[in-house]
Amino acid sequence: MSTIDTTSQASTSSSNLITSTTNTELGKEDFLTLLTTQLQYQDPLNPQDSSEFVAQLAQFSSLEQLININGGVEDLVTLGNSIESSLNYE
Repeated sequence: MSTIDTTSQASTSSSNLITSTTNTELGKEDFLTLLTTQLQYQDPLNPQDSSEFVAQLAQFSSLEQLININGGVEDLVTLGNSIESSLNYE
């Protein structure tokens, strides 16, 4: 199988994933699916540039941390609102 064929198959798989997603934003599972599809279809004799792969993993890690921070901030806002409402009842 040639490099062009595998690239085409990976693009088709990625396109199918994106068009089948009802939400316009990609989530963690979508990212991991795209990453594993990319790895599955790469040519073992001519692998993807390792620096690009590491950059993608770093971006994923940063995104995960931002999602966790956002969840923590939302929890703090909810807690602050409940404290404010309990103080208003007194």
